[in-house]
Amino acid sequence: THAHTKSRVPMTRDGKKEDPTVMLSTQADADHDAGATEKMQTKRRSKRLASSLTTSLTSPFFFKKNNDRAPKKSRQSASAAEAGTVQKKKNAAVKKSPRKQSVVPKTKSFDAVVASRFASLRDKNIPIHTLILGTHPSEASLSEQQYYKLNTNAFWWIAGDCLGFRRAPGYMANQKDFLNLTQHLRHGLDKVIPYEEQLEMLCSKGFALWDLVHSCRRVGSSDSNIRDSEPNDIRSLCRKHPTIRRIVLSNGSASGKLFRQLHRDWIATGEVVAHASSQRYFGKKTAPSRRRIVCIVAAAVSPAAARMTYVEKRDFWEEHVYGPGLKDFEAAKLAAAVVKGGGDVEGASDGGKR
Repeated sequence: THAHTKSRVPMTRDGKKEDPTVMLSTQADADHDAGATEKMQTKRRSKRLASSLTTSLTSPFFFKKNNDRAPKKSRQSASAAEAGTVQKKKNAAVKKSPRKQSVVPKTKSFDAVVASRFASLRDKNIPIHTLILGTHPSEASLSEQQYYKLNTNAFWWIAGDCLGFRRAPGYMANQKDFLNLTQHLRHGLDKVIPYEEQLEMLCSKGFALWDLVHSCRRVGSSDSNIRDSEPNDIRSLCRKHPTIRRIVLSNGSASGKLFRQLHRDWIATGEVVAHASSQRYFGKKTAPSRRRIVCIVAAAVSPAAARMTYVEKRDFWEEHVYGPGLKDFEAAKLAAAVVKGGGDVEGASDGGKR
């Protein structure tokens, strides 16, 4: 036989059978309340978790902890990227801000050299007929305080050939071999004289030395690098010495252009006129003037001017500078002797030098 189990009917506390409909309704309400409670608890747990996560992410310990756990290669990559970003910002800042350039100090030229400078000359009032102008002393000249100091500069070699002395033996840097130009010199080693005597010899013949630029900023010795220049007062020197008949610019076209730039107003007066070989630097149209000073843009004596040989440069200077200048000197000397009644012609023949 099969055992039949009777279904148990829920009973109330007082022993009465419970109404199934009421029972189901009560159970549904209980289930609903339990679900609502669980949802509320879940929502509260979510809020607590979100709050905890936010706190952790904003804490410096979180980054330290996670960075420590990160692979070493990743940390290095991040550091490199950060360093690259910083460098890019620095580069951008440098581009935006004006670049600070090192300031080149100003240099000053020497005083004009005329006959009155030399105590050994009996006649310190030798009339100046030719004013020779450089541009500005080179680094070597400034260092030694000498005009045209570079051994390869042709100025003193040419002056010596035309006036009767030799600048130096003419050794190259190795102190054994001679410079190429020495094979063309007119005077031997017995005619070598010191720098001061070279100056005196030049000025005793009526020549004078000075520079176009009184002060400037310049990197190196190239005339093209001259900046912030202030000119020497060439015009006042010519007024002080009205016997000056010619101005010679010793550094070629560069000095010719600079002279025109610095003395445009003076040229416009007609007092300074261009030599036939130098018209392109000054132009042909000038105002009439009682006095005329001929300006010659001479063959450049700088070693950088290598288009002309030493002999070609010397020939130019002898033809246009020293030849005419020595004729003027002899004429002035004879005129002075005539004024004195011819009593001191012999003394005047050596330029007044004892």
